[in-house]
Amino acid sequence: MKKLFFTALCLVVFATGIVAKSETSNLKFINVLVDDNNNRKAIKFEDLPEAVRKAIAVDAYKDWKVIEAFIVNGAVAADGTKGPDHYELKLSKDTEKKSVKFNTDGTLLI
Repeated sequence: MKKLFFTALCLVVFATGIVAKSETSNLKFINVLVDDNNNRKAIKFEDLPEAVRKAIAVDAYKDWKVIEAFIVNGAVAADGTKGPDHYELKLSKDTEKKSVKFNTDGTLLI
């Protein structure tokens, strides 16, 4: 019985080590793709592309006020490819605040 318990315990410890290693590897990959805000540049609302200004005027955002606007240059992945540029808008309505992102043609990014 002790041998069976010991064997089961060893298997659990071994499996936990494999799962922890794979989760750590994924976290490293995710960290490479996270934008560190060095690629953000504040811009005026008037400097946004017309497509983005139209997108923010739709019903879903008509009661929201743009308090900040940024152009975000696409992050460079580990393989050297550059992601697409996009626009980040900080919005406020009454006491609520939110951030939304649009690509250059006005499509909302999730």
